[in-house]
Amino acid sequence: MNNTIEQLVCGDAATVKAGLVALNEHLGAIASGYWHVTPGSHLDLVAYSATDAIMQDVQEGFQDATRRVKWEQNKLGIVAACWEKKIVPAIADPSKERLTGSADWLVRFGAKYSLSCPVIIEGEPRVVLAIAFPASAEEPAEMIPKVEVWRTELGEQLKSLK
Repeated sequence: MNNTIEQLVCGDAATVKAGLVALNEHLGAIASGYWHVTPGSHLDLVAYSATDAIMQDVQEGFQDATRRVKWEQNKLGIVAACWEKKIVPAIADPSKERLTGSADWLVRFGAKYSLSCPVIIEGEPRVVLAIAFPASAEEPAEMIPKVEVWRTELGEQLKSLK
């Protein structure tokens, strides 16, 4: 876990992507993304990683659509998590999900759900991770504590850089 956290803290896109690959493997995820947050303004995609379970054109479309996300796009879990300053789950069912933007992408990914995880430093979100899980994954309630460990460690490492 420590090496993966170091990769996520590093900052350069290639190293962060390597950290996301390791995170996906460790958690059994099919995709993850990492965004820098400018509170009240926007989120910028730093890196994205997906398994071969997600078609290449879907991966490219997702990256294009989330390269820069406006703060007002609160139908996406990554923005909602920043607004709420907590882990926010989204499910792959647009008819039952308030985060319809996330639900649509989850359907395209073939994912069961995602967890958007903001890292809060000095009261504000600074980065956010989004992690998509396959149909075979544990339920969100069981996965959230596991993801919380990663989020907490990442936050501690990022704070130490200040």
